[in-house]
Amino acid sequence: MDSHSQEADVSSESTATYVHTSPRSSSPISTSASLDPSILVLPNEIYPSSPTYTLRYSHDRKRDDKSSLYPIQPGRVIFKDEGLPPGWLKCIHPEGLPFFYRLPSSECPMRVLTDEWLYNQETASHISNFLNEILRAIADFNATIHPNSDLVLELQLDRGIWKCGYYFVHHPSKCVYWLEEVNLEYLSKEFEEEVRGDVAHSQVETCMELEYWVFWDCFPNLQEATPDVYDYTMSAIMAAITGRFMRYIVSDRLRNYYGAYGARISRTQTVLKIEPEGRSKFFWLFSPFLFFIPNAQLERVEPLLADRHVIVIYWTKFFGELHEEWNQTMTLVQQAAIMLAANCAFLAIPIFQPDDDSPHNLANHSTPAQIASYFSLVSSLYGFILSMVMYRQQKVRSPDTPKKIIDYVYNNTQSGPRHRLQHLVLIWSLPACPFLVAVSASLLSSLVFYYTIRFGSGKNWRALWTKRAKRVVLRFKSKFQSSSSGASKASESISEGSGSEGSIIKIEICVK
Repeated sequence: MDSHSQEADVSSESTATYVHTSPRSSSPISTSASLDPSILVLPNEIYPSSPTYTLRYSHDRKRDDKSSLYPIQPGRVIFKDEGLPPGWLKCIHPEGLPFFYRLPSSECPMRVLTDEWLYNQETASHISNFLNEILRAIADFNATIHPNSDLVLELQLDRGIWKCGYYFVHHPSKCVYWLEEVNLEYLSKEFEEEVRGDVAHSQVETCMELEYWVFWDCFPNLQEATPDVYDYTMSAIMAAITGRFMRYIVSDRLRNYYGAYGARISRTQTVLKIEPEGRSKFFWLFSPFLFFIPNAQLERVEPLLADRHVIVIYWTKFFGELHEEWNQTMTLVQQAAIMLAANCAFLAIPIFQPDDDSPHNLANHSTPAQIASYFSLVSSLYGFILSMVMYRQQKVRSPDTPKKIIDYVYNNTQSGPRHRLQHLVLIWSLPACPFLVAVSASLLSSLVFYYTIRFGSGKNWRALWTKRAKRVVLRFKSKFQSSSSGASKASESISEGSGSEGSIIKIEICVK
């Protein structure tokens, strides 16, 4: 930074500097004032600017809202705008905004650029006057301007007064500079919360280079991509890309035994001698109650953990599908308001309502069909709550690195990894099961209700089921009587009057 900054600073044999005696609100950069009468004071209308604070995106230029007509003379093939000041040329930015430049001459040893509309005579006059002021100050005090420099001018109307911002660009050092001392407030304004603390020389150098590339972006048509600039840019880009890509490629080669015996050439291929473990008893016990959803989930997960080799992109896709399934479960439960209404309507059927408020009749309110309907209602609500909680929890805390995924799946344990994975699969299958249970319970309540109405009155359902129980006892009685002698004695003891009635009473009590 030191060499660049020293080269970019404007020097003078007379050590003349250019300062302002009062601050100007239109200047984006603070200047240092001096009361020394031997120092030339630039007009307040000329202030230091910078490429970052360009006004090119805030021009208020309006066109007339009318039909566009342009007569073309016979044989005319050249169409150029006329009326530019002498020495100025027009260029169009790739974005579409025209800008103007003036080549170096005996009067002005540097190239001058501006994006002001010089076809307007008043604007062109202001630019010419401010340029003459700057050139006169440079000539009077014999200030040295670095070779290969550009001067950028831009106008600003501040409270009815025309002002001009300026800055110089030095291409060899990729730096901007001014004719006066400025206080660098670029970091505090542009990166207020990101760059803090004391500013180092290297940071200033980076700021000046950033300003240079912003200038390059504002006037790209006039810049020349020399071999040095091309090599500087491409070397930085290619070095970053090469290092980043080769890091991942070589690390994957190491994980997949690249060039070794048993190299892995597929993400689902297992190359380690690991005995496959079967399903745990816990898994086989609860999987049927979860409608065998864990079996399907386990078949999806196991290929993603071949030899504990994790590919994040596939796990991210799997977690996304899991979130979508839980979200769909919540949507189904929300849309299952018809089932909720059916359960509530079913519970309000008059045939199940007691005749009075006596405790005996209130007990008759809990029929098997109503119990199944209650169970369906509770299961649907439980499924909605469980899906919402798991969806939110998994969405916020999903692992996003291979190490986090391995720790999440195996819980940092070396023993029983399959069982740990099976337990996770059981948990992942929970949100969908209550909804299926609710549908099954609702169907069961409808079937029990139909059976009760078909074969007996809804209010004497206990008598109906007691009658069925008596038939079962009589069948067992006849079966025991036709068995062996030992079974005959047992059937005779059961056939006693008090014994048979007691069995029937016990069955009635159990039903109650």
